[in-house]
Amino acid sequence: MNRGAFVALLGICTAFAAAQETNFVHGSVEMPTSTYEPTRPHVRWRQDHNLGSWLNNALLREPGYPWDGPSQLAPPEWMNRDVFGIHATLLPRPMTDVDGSVLPRGTVILWGRGQFFVSNPGPEEKFVNWCSYMLWNPAEHPNPALRERFKYGRVRFRTDPLPNGDKTDRLHQGNLFCSGHTLLEDGRLFVAGGHYPNTSLRAGSTRFEGIKAAYIFDLQGLNWNTDPFGWSGILGDPGVTGYVGMAEPRWYPTCLTLPDGRVLIVGGVIFDSSGYTQTYEVFDPYHGPDGLLTAYSLKSLKDCPDTFSDRMRRLGNFYPRLHTVTYPDLFGNLTGSIVYTGPDVPTHRMDPYKVEEGFDCVRGTHDKRVYRFYGSSVLLPRVDKLNPQNAVEQSLPTVVTLGGSAQATCSTWATAEILEYHHDRLKYYRVPEMDQARQHINAVLLPNSEMFVFGGQKKSNDFNCKYEVSDIALTSLSLTPDPVFGWYRSKWEPRRSMDSQDRDANLTVDGARTYHSSGLLLPDGSVLMTGTNLTSRPIMNNTYPAIYKPPYFYKPDNTLRSANERPRILSINPSEELDYGQIVSMSAALPSADWQIQSVSLMRPGSATHAWDNEQRMIRLKYEAEHLGNGRYSLQVTAPFDPLIAPPGWYMVFLTAYAPDAGGMVVPSVAGWIQVKRQTGDLMTLSIDGAIEGASYEVEVASCEGSAAPRRYTANATAVAGGRAEIALKPTIDEPRFEVRVKALNGLLTGSAEAVRRHASVRLSLRPGSAAEWVLRWNLNDPATDLNRDGKVSDDDLALAMAAFQSSSD
Repeated sequence: MNRGAFVALLGICTAFAAAQETNFVHGSVEMPTSTYEPTRPHVRWRQDHNLGSWLNNALLREPGYPWDGPSQLAPPEWMNRDVFGIHATLLPRPMTDVDGSVLPRGTVILWGRGQFFVSNPGPEEKFVNWCSYMLWNPAEHPNPALRERFKYGRVRFRTDPLPNGDKTDRLHQGNLFCSGHTLLEDGRLFVAGGHYPNTSLRAGSTRFEGIKAAYIFDLQGLNWNTDPFGWSGILGDPGVTGYVGMAEPRWYPTCLTLPDGRVLIVGGVIFDSSGYTQTYEVFDPYHGPDGLLTAYSLKSLKDCPDTFSDRMRRLGNFYPRLHTVTYPDLFGNLTGSIVYTGPDVPTHRMDPYKVEEGFDCVRGTHDKRVYRFYGSSVLLPRVDKLNPQNAVEQSLPTVVTLGGSAQATCSTWATAEILEYHHDRLKYYRVPEMDQARQHINAVLLPNSEMFVFGGQKKSNDFNCKYEVSDIALTSLSLTPDPVFGWYRSKWEPRRSMDSQDRDANLTVDGARTYHSSGLLLPDGSVLMTGTNLTSRPIMNNTYPAIYKPPYFYKPDNTLRSANERPRILSINPSEELDYGQIVSMSAALPSADWQIQSVSLMRPGSATHAWDNEQRMIRLKYEAEHLGNGRYSLQVTAPFDPLIAPPGWYMVFLTAYAPDAGGMVVPSVAGWIQVKRQTGDLMTLSIDGAIEGASYEVEVASCEGSAAPRRYTANATAVAGGRAEIALKPTIDEPRFEVRVKALNGLLTGSAEAVRRHASVRLSLRPGSAAEWVLRWNLNDPATDLNRDGKVSDDDLALAMAAFQSSSD
């Protein structure tokens, strides 16, 4: 059967299956449409994607570029065949469009393969290496004149920083295809590594190599008409910073945000044939205007039975699957590790606060696990603690790995496995198999706690394997946890099948999502599916984006829920630069009084490529809700307890509730946004007499001058001994004089106390049933508080003040 006939038959079979699917059970898949081109209503993000976006010829006249010269009225031909969506990140900053209109948080930046041009072939070969990128926002454009046009997105460049450069230069490169990326605390995008096709080393072939460049993209710093179009210069350009980019060229590196806001860069091969990298690096964005890159050897500093070559083959390879997992330590306090979960079988750990010590090994699962080349892995949310009261209840110890192909074979996997991390062991569980084997599988967390899976192919396209169009997976699934046993007895539920049409007659069905595809959760709870670029035969290029709307978008009659038929977040205050454990006020509305709140959760904006997104995480928040009547609620929500659980940065906030009109289906709100800032304040330790271990306390820190709004925190007493417990927090009050108030929250103890201290410990007493308030104000800048007259204000002076204060209170 020829390919065209197969596509037609596939369409018939899929249409029959779709007739059995309903929106309320399976969700829907929609392709964005626009009236901008009436003869071609479905939006394509490859051909004519830039219609109307070019303001003048200057945008295309970078000196030395191949199209520099006569007037260029249209963009370069190569750009019309690039695949936007191989890389995709949800940006948390608002976007100002070319007309000055402001679009909300949630713009998506996408880029594809980029372009390489040999400008001077021969022994003295020179080249130009760059890529274009697209910005698209799912919200309706506020300017009606641009509304339909904007559905095609806006296109600009990451230009070559040194056009006509030398072929040995791996630093001055602008092609970000095959890079790694993650979001920084302030919402900027960090990108490391990229693509350089070396055509001069082997006759008649191309060797793909990595680059040493790293960049930052700032949506708020974007000037639509001026290069570099929102991009920084090279981080580590020796002409600017005095050091030379990354330590090694990296092609397919993984970037992971650390609890202190720095970025860990691991893996990425130097070139495509056994060119493993031997180092990992840390980027510090807080070190001067251009940050600082520091490299460390992959050689183990700990007891580990593997060889250096084994370690490079895993950690110095294509996109190492890394996640930060959290769990209680031997004493019940929160701790965590950065873990390597694939694609290879052995697992590794790294201390997130001691990255210079390198990776250790985890033993005990090698005989159960399988190699998952181009498989996926996801950090799973908690489903047993929907309203966590402390950091341990909020911890995220569980990772699922799924799909992929066996090493150096054409076999692919339908299996999935769950890894549960503990401080002293690793538990392993198998979940049921998927409906078919899948390599290049996308997995996206949804705010209702499900994991949506789409795309992939039954046979590998690597190692000279023979695959057919019929191997492309058009079905989709959701992994749903068991209501009682959680992820360990989870099951696969069928969801809406992908589109089987071939609108542009390129022998690629429009629902195909395989190699070089990506998926992102959008702020309304839908999923953007984009990309696909199979370069081996049969060649496949998917030109159409699609939006998956899960069943919670629909009512039992299969009609869409209106905005008032879903939970709504009306306000969040404050929402920016929150401290860990800080309490924020949220107002919300449910459709009616018989709806019940399920949880308040954070979801980190996705940053996906090559069918994988290691930055996904869903974090349950502690909340207290007061029903004001008619479905209106006032909530006191506590920001994440610890940066191990939620690295600094912007997060989407979802309020989920049980829908009585849908049999208790969990329905999410449209997302709000909050920003959690890295911990930089001085550690304040409160020693409390009369406290009970495990009790929750509210701590309020307020400026004595009234120049800053008070900040409230939720904290838990730990290390109880002799009736004394400790609370540790890092408040952000940049004042020399401030007050601290502590009170019990959960009824285990009543009474309150106030005291002040910034740089050390304060001892307080909570007395059962006491209504007395203690007030002690301390001024670090007042010489009069030097009570022992030793010429400095110190803990000794505070101890004298506390003793005098307690004596006067008795």
